Amino acid sequence: MSTPVAQPVLRLRVECGLFVGRKGNTVAGHPRVSTVQNVAENDRPLTEAETAARQQQLIRALQEFEQAGVQLRHDLRTLDTMLRRTRRHYERGGHTGELARVGDVPGVRAGVTAAIAQFEQTRREARVATVRLAIAEGRSIGAVARMFGLSRQRLSRLMQQAAKDEPDA
Repeated sequence: MSTPVAQPVLRLRVECGLFVGRKGNTVAGHPRVSTVQNVAENDRPLTEAETAARQQQLIRALQEFEQAGVQLRHDLRTLDTMLRRTRRHYERGGHTGELARVGDVPGVRAGVTAAIAQFEQTRREARVATVRLAIAEGRSIGAVARMFGLSRQRLSRLMQQAAKDEPDA
């Protein structure tokens, strides 16, 4: 087996949720190891308390994601029921003018659309919270990107967008 070739390490910095790359020193035997620093806190690593706070943020985000999933499933079941009723209405020779008797089809559709939007929003928030915790725990951007099946560049763009979308504190 050959000895691993030393390669430059990509050092990553988290700057208000944004990833900024810079070439660093070589770590022998670990060509893909990278270091993460939190620039938002004066270029120092996160404390255990700060990491625990990130973990709590992730837990809250996952709970909201779960609730959005429950609501989406409920609204989809309601839509499914409405679609069956609508189909039966037409199978029995019903007319479109009588569709209001079947139920509030536009309202149900609007509810599903809103539930899908909420589900997607909470999914993005959970992903951002997961990435922030992983970075706080010292994982490289490449490792985090692989967790999500994304490129480093795509993950960086997602985090930049998340930072833009956050209200100013």
